[in-house]
Amino acid sequence: MRLIDNLRAALERRLIDDWWAVLKHAWTVRLAIFIALINGFAAVVYFITASLPVPPIWLILLNGALTTAVPLLRLIPQKKIPRKKTSGDPDADR
Repeated sequence: MRLIDNLRAALERRLIDDWWAVLKHAWTVRLAIFIALINGFAAVVYFITASLPVPPIWLILLNGALTTAVPLLRLIPQKKIPRKKTSGDPDADR
């Protein structure tokens, strides 16, 4: 029964109104994009030159450290995101 309640609650969740602002200010998103860029750069360089720009162990260590940092960044409080004021939003001043 608890599983069904959890699934129902998850399905009822909606995106927050200013999801784009949250997405732009989230450090976890920025770091994940940075990791993807590093991996993409390494893949393109390897595809073109058939050799990596650095020894593979350094790419493994960097990728592992950055990937480990993503969930840890969720624990660090981030700055408040400025919210857009709308005429019907009583919580816009928070």
